[in-house]
Amino acid sequence: MSALRSRLVSWPDSRFGRLLGESLRRKLVAMKSELAGDEPTQLERLLVDRIAASWLHVQIAEVGLAASSNQVQSDRWRRALTGANPAHLAGIKLLSDVRRPAEQNGH
Repeated sequence: MSALRSRLVSWPDSRFGRLLGESLRRKLVAMKSELAGDEPTQLERLLVDRIAASWLHVQIAEVGLAASSNQVQSDRWRRALTGANPAHLAGIKLLSDVRRPAEQNGH
């Protein structure tokens, strides 16, 4: 999380960076808890971490795109976002696929 924090604090308005970083951190904690559930398996915990990391990647790319000041930056962030979204969705699907057999067996 320190790499994210230093990246966001270096934004032109450092108060915005600190506020955004704290907001993302809180959302990550809540999301991981909600996705993990009460008794996650080790595999589920790993997948939840993957989903959280990919969600963070999407959020950073979206903020970067919104804050872009020129076409070169916009293109770079748009490419990052284009790559981040499928990875995030793949993680969600994989967690769902892992849980589906357990739910069918009544666990």
